[in-house]
Amino acid sequence: MKNYNAVQTGLAIYGMQELLDSLDYVDKSVQRAVKTGMYAGAKIIQNEQKRLILARPNKKGTGSSKLANLIKISHTITKDKYGTYRIFVGYSKEVLNQHPEALVIEFGRPSLYRKNVSFTIEQVRNGEKVEVVNGYIPEYSHIRRAWDNKVKEATQAVIDSIDKELKHFGHNDVNFGGN
Repeated sequence: MKNYNAVQTGLAIYGMQELLDSLDYVDKSVQRAVKTGMYAGAKIIQNEQKRLILARPNKKGTGSSKLANLIKISHTITKDKYGTYRIFVGYSKEVLNQHPEALVIEFGRPSLYRKNVSFTIEQVRNGEKVEVVNGYIPEYSHIRRAWDNKVKEATQAVIDSIDKELKHFGHNDVNFGGN
C-alpha cells in the first residue's frame, strides 16, 4: 500500500472586501433601477387605463373623468419570497368600496332575467318616461385591457432603466431572450 502525502494549498485574494462592497453597490443600483423602471412602466399602464375609461361614452356622451381621476399607482413596490417585484396600478380597495360602478364597468353585469338578454322597459325618471334595459350592462374592460395593450412597453421601460444603470458600470445591454 502506497502512502500518499496530503497536499495543502492556500489561496489569498487581496481586495475581496472591496469587490464585495462594489457588488453590493451594483446590486443596490440595479434594485433602484428596477424600482425606477417599474414606476415608469406603471405610469404607462395608468395612462392607458385612463385613456380607455375616458374613451367609454356615458349618458352625456363623454368618458368618465371621475373614474379616470381615481386610477392610481401605489407608492410602494413589494417583493415576495421568490424575488418577484410588484406594483399596484388601478383602483384601490377604498375607491372600489366608494365607487362600485368601477367594477360594474370593468366586468359588466348580467341581466335580471337571463344572461345577456336585454328587454327594455319603460320607467318614469324625474317625471319623464324613459325606456331602459332591464339591468344588463356590457363589460368595458379598461384596467385589464390597458395591461394587455401596454405590457410590452411597460416591460421595456424596466429593461431600459436597468440598461441605463448597468451602462454606468460598463456592462452591455440587458437581454431577457425576447429579442
